[in-house]
Amino acid sequence: MAPHINTIYVMLIPIWLYLIINLFWSQKQAGELLLNLGEDKRVLQLNLGIFFAAVMIFPVITSVVNSQSFGREELLQTISSVLGACWFFLFGFTNRLSLTEKGILTPMGLTRWKQIQSYKWSDSTLIVKVKTYFGVTALRFPINLNRKQDINNLLLRYSRI
Repeated sequence: MAPHINTIYVMLIPIWLYLIINLFWSQKQAGELLLNLGEDKRVLQLNLGIFFAAVMIFPVITSVVNSQSFGREELLQTISSVLGACWFFLFGFTNRLSLTEKGILTPMGLTRWKQIQSYKWSDSTLIVKVKTYFGVTALRFPINLNRKQDINNLLLRYSRI
């Protein structure tokens, strides 16, 4: 295996660890659930999470089965792939959009109410402008329109718009 591939695996390990820890940390920090908006897509996302976990782990299994030796390169690849598979699997279980007492919880983290600059609707998509370390960015969430009034009420109540 080429040396540059080892570097990629070494760099991926802390990234996967950060993403896994962030999933749990965000949920812990989010507070009480006010409105769960991701229940209709949960089965699809769980299946995608399992699929991508399998895709990440398959090369490791074939490498171990076909290899006579298990060196440092294979160990780095195995650790990175297992962590990646864990993240995809956990992402499938936790991939939901929720409004909580502390903010908007997504699989990528918690957006606190005080970070929200504005929001608007475009058909069935909620577009939320959020202040981040790098400026203002727009987050887009596909929403069931039956929940629109509930969402508006919570956004008006909790955000500082």
